[in-house]
Amino acid sequence: LLGILGIGGARAGLASDELSAFPYHIFAPADDIGAVGMGGEGEAEATPLLQQLTEQTHESLLAATLLARRSAARMSLPLIVVRAETDTAATAADLRQGRAIANLERAAANLTAAAARLGTRAQVLAVTLDYVLEDVSGDPIAYRDGILALMERITRSLGALGFSRPVFLAGFDCGTHRITTGPALHGQWELSWNHGDHQLVFTAPSYAFAMDDTGRLTDEGRRAKADLSAEALLAVQSGAKWLCPTIQLAERAGNDIRLICEAADSLVIDASDPFGAGPNAGFRLDGVTNGAKIKKVEIDPKDRRVVILRCSKRPEGAVEVAYAFGAAPNDGPYPANAGALRDGWGQGGLHRWALPARLTLTEGA
Repeated sequence: LLGILGIGGARAGLASDELSAFPYHIFAPADDIGAVGMGGEGEAEATPLLQQLTEQTHESLLAATLLARRSAARMSLPLIVVRAETDTAATAADLRQGRAIANLERAAANLTAAAARLGTRAQVLAVTLDYVLEDVSGDPIAYRDGILALMERITRSLGALGFSRPVFLAGFDCGTHRITTGPALHGQWELSWNHGDHQLVFTAPSYAFAMDDTGRLTDEGRRAKADLSAEALLAVQSGAKWLCPTIQLAERAGNDIRLICEAADSLVIDASDPFGAGPNAGFRLDGVTNGAKIKKVEIDPKDRRVVILRCSKRPEGAVEVAYAFGAAPNDGPYPANAGALRDGWGQGGLHRWALPARLTLTEGA
């Protein structure tokens, strides 16, 4: 009996009113709450029973994608229990000790009880994290430390039930149509390279997913997110590393700028610009004092993991290079922070898009 658990703020509790594609294989604990959970409004019940779903969350859609892949390969279809718990915690530190985490721990206990009743064992496939903009601590490091503490508590709670260390799946939040910068968005960057010994996987930047004017994923956006989450999880399960292209260094190269990236495959500037990032593919120069501008964005033909920003002249000043970060607000349907940089991986129309970044321009070697 497999489990996919999730925790986050209010936006993590969204669901579409539709039946599951695998109604006899995807369940929730039989407490008449469903896949979304308690929403922080009460304590979940202990139960060894399961019930079918009447709504589809990111977690249940992720489960459906995994089952669809197994079905297409003519493999057996396991039973999967899903539950996402949320509350109104104002900071990541509060989320670690609120109703949502207590109810998530109850869901994990219910998973083990259901497995025992079925005469089988239980396994948690992944724990999804969806909590960024809800954090109002105003401190990127406090946000990072709060999420680290949250993952530690979940790891220990699952360990006490006999589960192994979980895979944590998180989308890299890019903000909304109106919110394009802020401490929590900065804190994600800190978390991306400093998450201790937790297996934290950033599945995709959220600019790849359509959202409504309240900053919540549309049904289409939620499904796209679930599909990429499934690809990331399958990669990890196979022993591979899921790595969205990550810009690590911005250095001068004459009048131009070289961006050194960590990537699992050769980089691509997507000419179709599916998220409306504009002619500079989502790149911007801040702090320029001499009017230098980006003329062209291209991939270095000698090193396909390097992006070159061709500039009108040598940028002067305390220059910072931004990608999919701090953009001017727009009207959607994708977040204002968007880009067109990805790697060469593709699966059924899905791509692995680069994470947002903001780096200080340094002198080249």
